[in-house]
Amino acid sequence: MSAEPDALAVVNQLRDLAADPMNRRAIVQDQGCLPGLILFLDHPNPQVVYSALLVSCITDTPCLSNVDGGLFVS
Repeated sequence: MSAEPDALAVVNQLRDLAADPMNRRAIVQDQGCLPGLILFLDHPNPQVVYSALLVSCITDTPCLSNVDGGLFVS
């Protein structure tokens, strides 16, 4: 069994937490959540990428503005 957490489980946990408006500020202000979401955007599993994008939308964060200098949220 791998010691590394399953990426889909992690991003889905963030998604579930973000569903509650009371958790959104904590997700945005946490030092690891948004950088982690950005890393998930490059994951080979499309479900992981989709969930990361969903968390970004739910939390209304600009975490996707200027990822690698070319991806911008309008």
